[in-house]
Order: sequence, then C-alpha cells, then structure tokens
Amino acid sequence: MLVRLLGPVQAVVAGRPVAFPSPKARALFALLALEPGRTVPVGRLLEGLWGDDPPETATATLQAYVSRLRRVLDPDPGQQGRHPPPSRIRRAPPGYVLEVPAEAVDTQRFRRLSAAAEEQLDRDPLVAVELLDRALGLVRGEPLGDVVDQLPATAAAAAHRLAEEVLAARESHVDALLRADEAETALREAADLLAEHPLRERTQALHLLALYRCGRQADALTAFERFRRRLREELGVDPGPQLRRLHTRLLRQDADLELPSTPPASTPTPTGPATGRGPGDLTGREAPLGRLESALAGARAGGGSVWLVTGEAGIGRTAFCREVVRRARRRGLVTAWGRGQTSAGTTPYWLWLPVLRALPDLPGRSGADVLAGTSPGATSVPAASLPASRSHLHEGVAAALAERAHRQPLLVVLEDLQWADTASLELLGAVAETALDAPLVLLCTLRSPGPPAPPELTRLLARLAGTALQQVRLGGLPPQEARRLLTRRLQHPVDSARVEAAVARADGNPFFLVELARLLDERPAPADPVAGADVPATVLAVLHERLAPLAPGTRRLLEVAAVVGREAQLGLLERVGGLSPADLDAALGEAVETGFVTEQLLPTPRITFVHTLVREALYEGLRPVVRARLHAGVGTELASGRHDATADELAGHLLLGAEVVGPAAALPALLRASRRAAEQTALEHAERLLRQALVLTSRLPAGPERDGWELAVQSRLGSTVAVRSGWGSAEANRALQRAQHLALRSEPDVEMFAAVYHRLSWLTVVGGLDDVRTLGDVLLERSTATPGPTGRRFELLARMSRGAVRWSRGDDEGAVTELVRARQLAEDLGPDLLEAFREHPRTPVLGLLSQALAGAGRGREAWALSRRSLVLARQSSPAEAGGAVMFAGLLAAARQDTSAATALADELAELGRASGLDLHACSADVLGCWAAATGRGTPSGQAEAALVGLRGAVERYRATGARMLLPMVLVLLAEAELHRGQDERSRAALTAARAAGEPGLSRIWSQRLERLGHRLPPVG
Repeated sequence: MLVRLLGPVQAVVAGRPVAFPSPKARALFALLALEPGRTVPVGRLLEGLWGDDPPETATATLQAYVSRLRRVLDPDPGQQGRHPPPSRIRRAPPGYVLEVPAEAVDTQRFRRLSAAAEEQLDRDPLVAVELLDRALGLVRGEPLGDVVDQLPATAAAAAHRLAEEVLAARESHVDALLRADEAETALREAADLLAEHPLRERTQALHLLALYRCGRQADALTAFERFRRRLREELGVDPGPQLRRLHTRLLRQDADLELPSTPPASTPTPTGPATGRGPGDLTGREAPLGRLESALAGARAGGGSVWLVTGEAGIGRTAFCREVVRRARRRGLVTAWGRGQTSAGTTPYWLWLPVLRALPDLPGRSGADVLAGTSPGATSVPAASLPASRSHLHEGVAAALAERAHRQPLLVVLEDLQWADTASLELLGAVAETALDAPLVLLCTLRSPGPPAPPELTRLLARLAGTALQQVRLGGLPPQEARRLLTRRLQHPVDSARVEAAVARADGNPFFLVELARLLDERPAPADPVAGADVPATVLAVLHERLAPLAPGTRRLLEVAAVVGREAQLGLLERVGGLSPADLDAALGEAVETGFVTEQLLPTPRITFVHTLVREALYEGLRPVVRARLHAGVGTELASGRHDATADELAGHLLLGAEVVGPAAALPALLRASRRAAEQTALEHAERLLRQALVLTSRLPAGPERDGWELAVQSRLGSTVAVRSGWGSAEANRALQRAQHLALRSEPDVEMFAAVYHRLSWLTVVGGLDDVRTLGDVLLERSTATPGPTGRRFELLARMSRGAVRWSRGDDEGAVTELVRARQLAEDLGPDLLEAFREHPRTPVLGLLSQALAGAGRGREAWALSRRSLVLARQSSPAEAGGAVMFAGLLAAARQDTSAATALADELAELGRASGLDLHACSADVLGCWAAATGRGTPSGQAEAALVGLRGAVERYRATGARMLLPMVLVLLAEAELHRGQDERSRAALTAARAAGEPGLSRIWSQRLERLGHRLPPVG
C-alpha cells in the first residue's frame, strides 16, 4: 500500500486508489497515517474527528469507520493466516494503529529525504539539491487538502505543520542552490517564495543573499529597507538580529558572502567537516593524497579499502579528508561524513547517524532504523541485545552499505575515532570487513597523540591491522611551507625574527601557525608572544592568550557555547547566557571578528567553533563550579522543549549539572536516554546511564522519593544487565532483588508493578522456582488485602507465578487452574496492564497455559490457544511476539510437527533480530535445526549440518543463563542425536535433560523423555 498525504489524501492498494467510504473515514485514515506504525489513542482520534464535543455515539461511529476502512484497505480479505499480514488497521490498546511500512507513506519519505539534504548542505550542495528535488516531488498540493475541512482546529494543525515542513524544504532548496553556485535559479525560487510569504525572515535572507550573489548589491540593500518598512508598518517591529547582521555584512561586502571554491569552512555542521584553513594549506600532502587517489580509482573499478589517517590536533586531518572528498566527487563517488562527539551526552551510533541519514535510499532500512532508535517496533526495557544478536543488525547495515556501493561507488569519512562510542566502533568493524569486497572506501581519522584510547578502540584497531588497513600519518609542515603559511595569514608586517620564532614554536602544526599569526597581528609591538620564557608551550596556551582580552559578554557567550558543544543555537546561548539582544549582537560580532567561531543563519541561527581545540581551551579553562552551573543552565533550558536536543544531550547536561539542579532533575532524563539506548541495541550505553542514575539516587535524602527513584533504576538496570551479561548474572539478580525489596515496601504504582513483574520474569527464566513460589504467595496475600483493580493486578502476578512453577514441576492440571484464572484477570484488567507492567502479561500467560493444557492431555485446546496467542502477539512488539512464537514452536516440536516448527523458527529468528533478544535467536536456531535434523525427506548432508548447528544452538542457549525451557531443548537435542545414529551423544543429552528437569517436568515432555530412553540401546 502507498499512502499519500502531501496533497489530497490517497491510499493506493494493489496499484489502485482506494475509494474511501466517507469524508470522515478519509479523515480518520489521515489521522492514523500521520503516525504510521504507532498507536493513536481513541481519545485523540475522537478529538481529531469531532473536536471537544464529540457526539454520544462517537466511539461506536469510530469503530464503524475502522471496520469500513479495513474492508477497503485489504484487497483480499479471504486469505487468512498470511504472514506477514497486509497493511492494515488493527486495535492496539489504547487505540488503533495503521500497520504500514514507513517508506510507504509520502510524509515519511519526504522527511527522510529532507533530513538527508540538510546533512549534505555544507558538504555537497549538489546532492542536497537532488535530495530536495525528490522530496518536493512528492508534494501534490496542500497537505491533507481534501480533509482539512473535515477536521476541527486541533487536528487541522497537523496539516499546517506539514505545510510548514514543505515550506522549510523549499527554503532549503534555495539555500542548496546558492551553495551550488546556481544563484539565478535560487533568486527566482526565492522571489516566488517571498511573494507567498512576504514577512518570513528566512525567505527574505535567502532573497537578499541571492541578489548579492547575482551582482545586485544595491537591489539587495533596497530590498532590506523595503522589508524593514513593511515590518514596521504592518507589525510594528524591526527585523530580527540575524537578518540585521546579514544587512551589515552586505554593506561591508563581507568576503564570507561570496561562494567559496571548496566546501565552506565557515559553515560546518555537527555532522560534517569544519576547519579554519583553506585548500592551499595541503602543501606537502601530495604523496598521501596520491595514495588515496589510487584507492578512489580502485573503488571505481570495484575494489574497496579501509584507511586510517592519524596526526596530532590541528595537523590538518579534516582538511586532508575534505580534499579526498573533493576528489571522490570528481570521480563520481557518493560521499557521506560522520564524526565523533565530545560534548555532553554522547549518543549511541553518533558517528554513523549522519552517514545513514545521508543515504536515505539505503537498502535494508529497518536495520538502520533500529540503530537510529527510530524503529516503530522498538520495545521497552529490556529491548536490547547481547553482542551476538547486535551483530546481526551490524551485518545487515554493512551489507546494505555494500549493496548501495555496488550501485554507485561510495566514500564514507568517519572523523575522530577517539571520541566514538562503543556501538559505533562495533558497526565500523562490521562495515570494514564488508568494504574490502565492495566499491566502498572507508576513511577514518584518529587524533594521535590524543586522549587515552578506550579498550574498544584498541581492539578494533588491532583487528583492522590484521586485515588490509592502510595508514596515513600526517606530520608537521616543512619549515619553508610553515613560513609561507604563517606570512600568508599575517595582516600586518612582522619582522623576520619574530616570524622565525613562531615557525620554530609551531613545529609545523598548521592550526598552531594560524593561531600564532592571529596573536602576532593582535600584539605587533614590542611584547613578543613567541620568544623567551613566556612563549606558550602549546596551542591551548596561545588560545588562552587570545581569549584574555575579550569583552566580558563575548567571553560569556563563548563559555556557554563551549559547554553546549562544537555547535550551539543562538537562541539557546541567549537564554542560558542571560545576554540582552544588544549584548548578544555585540558579543557575537567580536567572537566572529576574532576568528574563534563562525556564524550560520540557515537553516537555524547558530555558531560553530572553527576548531575543536578552541572549544577545548575554553571548556578546560572553566572552574568546575562554573562548568557545573553552565551545564545545569543548558540542561534546564533544553528540558523546556524550546530547542532540538537528543535524549542523551539533555541527560548529559543535567548529569554534569546535577550538583546545581539536584539529582531528581537529572534522573528522568537519564531514564529516558537509557530507554532510547536500549531501543538502539546500545546496551552498554544504557547500562552506563543507569549506573550513573543509581549514583544520583544515593545523593537523595532517605525517604519515599529516594526509594521510588532507586526502584525505577534498579528494575531497569537488572533487566538490562540480564540481557547483556546473561540471565544467570549475579549482578542482575542483586539489582532485581533490590528492586523487589523496594517494591514490596512501596505504594502500588506503575514502577512497583513493573519491578515485580520483571523480577518474576527473571526468576522464572533462570529457574528460581522456589523464589517464584515464595513471591507469588506474598502477592496472593496482598491481593486479598487490596480491593479493586490494584488487588486484581496483585492476583494476576501471583497466579502467573504459581502457574509457571506448577507447570515447570510437572503439575499440569494445577498449572491450568492457576493460569486460567490469570488469563481471566488479564482480560478483565484490559489495556491498562501495558502501562502498569511496561509489557503486557497476556502473551506469557497464554503461552504457559497452552503448554500446561498439552501436558494435561488437552492437545486440541492447547493448539487452538497457541494459535490465538500468536494472533494477539503479532499485534504487539517484537519482544512480546517472540515469546508467543517461542512457546508455539515448542508446542509444535512436542507434536512432532517439523513443518510448523520450521515456519515458526523462521518467524522467531526475524523477531529475534528485530527485538535484539539473543534468547529468541537461540531458540529459533534450536527449533529450526531440530526440524531439519529429524524431518522426513531432509537430505543426509543437510541433516548432518543441521545436527551440528543444533549442538551449537544448544550451547548458545545454555550461555544465556536461561533454564526454564532447558529440559525441553535438551530433549530435542537427544532426539536429533538418536535420529542421526549418535547413540552416546543422545544418551549424554538425555541424562542432562533429566537433571535439568528435576524435580519434575510437564507430562508431555516427561513421557517423551521416557520414550527416548527406551529407544536407546543398552550400554555396552
């Protein structure tokens, strides 16, 4: 199905537009399609269709609309049991969700293309123009044009937001044309935009710049005055500070307004290159550039390579990479650029996110979506993976990059590995292995000497060194070239002795030479900053000398910007710095004039440090208390929602400012960031955030508030450690045990129930049946003493735990009794359980009940219930669906149904990759290999290979620490070994199964175990 919202609302199914049953049904479809793959609550849908005063029959009418939409959206409703199901609308408490791939919705494709274009504006404006052409080509008119009249004001705002996004993309298209030296075309488009939106300042700025680039400076100045008069007459205000600064630069004929001959050094982005030097500073780099030129030619011929460029700070690694990129584009390679992050709140995969966004047509986007944390199937804690599972995602993204490179050779630049997060480094390892067999060049940079390399980076470099890694070491410029660079940068005559002293002190470092030149220009008379005992020993010392004479407001602006990071929005700096608009303008003018930062007006007003060393000098020069206060101010302002910020950035600033804002202010942000990291499969990052949160809880005064926060943190930490380090982890046990202790002494709320539920889940999986039974009895007592829904939640947890224990110990009938009651409670309590437990317990209840029914001799009921659980689970997250499929596959194996077991194993493998849970991946391998090894008609060679695979899968299953289903897994292994004539191996597996099944085992499996024992020949 294709969904089109950027114009009249349209759905295309099987190549034909859908005829919507009514205007309201069309409007309902639009509301669901605005959030594909996400649940839209019923209340929001009612408000969106009828506003604040829906009719009494609104809910019933909504259900009727949904029913009619389902009929017209499914071209072949007669096919039942299809997997995957067609695009559809399904009930997902507390609302409905339109299940459709994100790429099938034009708004999602539009946003992805627009975001990729923004990433490319500074690096490759021609690519940005092409991406925006494709994005704007999706627009067919006013967004939601034929349903706006059917929607009240609250929902119609969505149409206005889409229209604003389209307008912003049109402005970015003009910006990209200007950067690509297409000023005449840009001027025409800017004029059209200005006619439609005459009071919009960004459009006016583009128009002025286009006029100037077309050689019409007088017209640009006249246009500004005309705009200023119109603002005063119609709104009574003056142009904003950014537009006023642009006017000043027009008057001065600022050289920065001219189109640069290379990617502009003055307009870096957080994801692209930035430098303070021009292309002429690459003198002396001809030999290494020649080596890279050969690699680019090799990529055109189909071969890939991996390169590492090293050198000290300021030596010119970025300028070198920019020149390689320029040559790659000249040869027709696609380029993408990512860089490490040093500011507060490092985000998992930060190194790769701009690369993935710059390639919106990357095959296998689902894997990339998981890494970016934007997958609609993302689950709550513990939605993370062990390294074995995460490697599947990395391999998928690496394969997608290789496939993309085969369509058109690709250069990927990854800067500053010394600051890369663990997840980014692991992905780099996977891509590096793939690059050698594809027309893909990986160009990485590393500051050396620099900060101590983390173990992950050391291991990666050692691993790459054993392959075809090629290295380039950039050293200092020769004295003659250093002297030429220094004198070219000087704006005033300086005697030769001072020049020679500066050249000697710089030791060939280009950035150091540039800063010394600026210092010499600032202090031309007799004080000598580059000779004698007072000579700065490092570039940081030179920077501190240059920073010292700045006005207090300028210093304040730069210090706040240094705390924010390499780049900072002006609005954020103004609020945190406490500067008036006039003081901000003056400070910004001096900061830009002295060459420490560059100013960027589009797409949002911001400043960027010309080099990371400038930011480092400022940041390290702050006293700890000042630094903490500024981090607190930045974090508090980001928490207001007025600025774009990742969850990690917000958490990082509040954490570093916790001494000022207090621990309680940082804890919510840390928990949100940990959840996002889990959704990205960056489990080590989630664990690190949770450990930091745990330290903060210890700083709170003893009492209910502290207990509540520690409960939330310990519960998540225990679940995360269990998934990362194995279910048998002692540390996971301690954390979950502490969470249980805190939960049982706290008031029953969401965190309390979620903690108990996760503790019970962990104990059940690892086989702690005595503890499960004890906790279940406590909960049952609580249920009798607590009235209402809260008491029934306690009883549900109690019945689940007691049922799991009885089934695991062979009491199938008793388990059925407990689990039937648990099922009734789950149905009565409804969708509220999802919020209360952070996962819906319905799936494990039905899965366990189907197993118990089979053991009680009620096989037909068991199989029917298993199919019912699959239908429900497939409407949920991959983690929840995986549990249901795992139980169903086990039931199929118990029935000796190898065909069903194979199909369910394939489905479980997909869900394991989607959820990142190794337990599901291992279980899928066990089921699939057992079916292949024992199935009739399997060729002998394939059966033998499947048996080998089954042995490995069983060992991986053991390594997870899971024990609940281990007896059944070992029975399957014993059966396969016997089937293939491996009697001794079968006997060993059978012995292990008996030991794992003590003190009891469900009847269906204990009987199977006995039959296997009788089939084995006697020993000796």
